[in-house]
Amino acid sequence: MAESKGFYDRLTSFASFAEVTDRRHYSRVPDDWSVIITDVKGSTKAIAENRYKEVNMAGAATITAALNALGGRKTPFVFGGDGATFLLHDDDVAVVAAALSKTCAMVKKAYDLELRIGSVSIAHLTKADAVVEVAKFQVSKGSTLAMLHGGGVAVAEKWVKGGDARALAIAPMEGTADVNGLSCRWNPIPAKRGEMLSILVLAKGSSSELGTTYLEVLRKFEEILGTGDESDPVTESKLDKRVSTKAMAPELKLKAGDKGPMYAAKIFFGSVAIRLMNLFGLTLFGFDARRYVKDLVKNTDFRKFDDMLRMVRDCDSKQKREIETFLASMYREGRLYYGIHASKEALMTCMVFSTDDHIHFIDGSGGGYALAAKQLKGQMASLTSAS
Repeated sequence: MAESKGFYDRLTSFASFAEVTDRRHYSRVPDDWSVIITDVKGSTKAIAENRYKEVNMAGAATITAALNALGGRKTPFVFGGDGATFLLHDDDVAVVAAALSKTCAMVKKAYDLELRIGSVSIAHLTKADAVVEVAKFQVSKGSTLAMLHGGGVAVAEKWVKGGDARALAIAPMEGTADVNGLSCRWNPIPAKRGEMLSILVLAKGSSSELGTTYLEVLRKFEEILGTGDESDPVTESKLDKRVSTKAMAPELKLKAGDKGPMYAAKIFFGSVAIRLMNLFGLTLFGFDARRYVKDLVKNTDFRKFDDMLRMVRDCDSKQKREIETFLASMYREGRLYYGIHASKEALMTCMVFSTDDHIHFIDGSGGGYALAAKQLKGQMASLTSAS
C-alpha cells in the first residue's frame, strides 16, 4: 500500500512536448487509486452571461482545495476550463471528498454556480477494461504537469455525468474549504497576433494510429506557428502588469466571504507591491518579483494532454485558417475530432503555494475550452447519428 501511494512521486519526467503521446513515458495508475472528475453544470449559460472567469475559478478551486486537503503532497491533476480531473490514492479520497463538498457550497454562494463532482475507483475501471495511465511533463526546473492516457478518464467522466452506480457522487456540504493559493489577479492577456485559439484534438483509431495522428498534428502546428514563443499565450511582454480590481473580483467573491473590506484591501495592496517590485527589480523577504514572473511564464499549462490535445495558441488570421483547414481535412479523413474557439485574449488563473511552487492555468476568454469541447462533441454526435 505504501509503495502504491508514492507511485506518482517516483515517475520520471520528460521535457519535450513532442513526446507527449509516447507510451514509454506513461505508467498505469494502480487499482488502489481513484479518478475524481469535477465540472460546472450549466457552464454554457454562465458563458453566455460573460462569466467564464468565474467558471474557470470554480474549476481551479477544486484542484486547490484537494491539494490543500492533502497537506501539500502532490497528486496528478489536469485543468479543463470548466472543471478538472485528478488522481489520488484511495486512502486520500475521504479527506479530499470532504474538502470538495465544502468547495461546492463556496462556489454556489460566491458565483451561483453548481459543481458536479464524482469519484471513480481505478479498480472499477480496470474491471471495465478501461485504462488510466499518467506521465509527468517537465514545464520548468521545479514544476511538472500530469499528462493522462489510456481512455479510462473518458469512461470515468461518462459514469460521473450519467449517474452510474460505479461513480460516487460528492454532494455539497456547508463549510469553508481551504483554497489558499488560488488567485486570479492578472488582467486578461491580449493576443498579439490577433486571435487566441483554444484548441482540442481527439484522435481516432488504434493505439499506434493515435500516436501517429497526434505526432502529425503537433508537427503541423509547429510548421504553421513556428518554434519561437510568439504563439505562446503568455510571455513577459504580453502580461498586463496594471493592477485591476475587476481582475481580482472573482477571487474576492470566493475567498473573502465575511472577512470584509480589510481583506480586499490586503489583496489589492499586495498586488500593487508585487508589481512595483517587479518594475524596480526589488527583492523583499527573499521574494524576487522578477524571477517570479519569469517562472510564471514557464509554469503555464497552455499545452497538455488528457487523452486529447489541449492547447491555447496566439495566432494571426492566416495561421488560424491554416489550422482550421488542416484539422477539417483530418476530420473528413476520419482520423480525429476537433474543436476550436477563437477569442481576443487569454485568461490566467493562478495556483501559488510559494515562490517556488506555482502553476498557472491558461484558457481562452469567452468560452475557451468549454466551447471548443461543444464543437468537438457535436462532431462526435453527428457521426454517431449518421451511422
